[in-house]
Amino acid sequence: MRSPRTPRRFLTTAILVAAVAATAACGSSSDSGGGGSAAPSNEKVTLTVGLFGTFGFKEAGLYDQYQTLHPNVTIKETSIEQEQQYYQGLQTHLAAGSGLSDIQAIEVGRIAEVTQTEANK
Repeated sequence: MRSPRTPRRFLTTAILVAAVAATAACGSSSDSGGGGSAAPSNEKVTLTVGLFGTFGFKEAGLYDQYQTLHPNVTIKETSIEQEQQYYQGLQTHLAAGSGLSDIQAIEVGRIAEVTQTEANK
């Protein structure tokens, strides 16, 4: 029997994976012509990921797998055990306009609130 959190965890995982892929694809290019496709950059990139609880990405080897496929990317995860504590910190960072990770997890039940009140950040 699947737990009731499985769909929520899957959705959050899918969003995080898409965000990592999109962020890594946004590397700079030495091509200043503004058109066409540029060669992949060898510039070192560190992606920071802010999570709450245990999402299992590191434990499942997903970060290692991604870093093997993209040797110029390093992923650093920070996780806070309790979502309420994590969310208070996230709100503080959003208000200050600094201290955010490149990718921040948001509890599914808070997505509407965050997109309505913090969309400009």
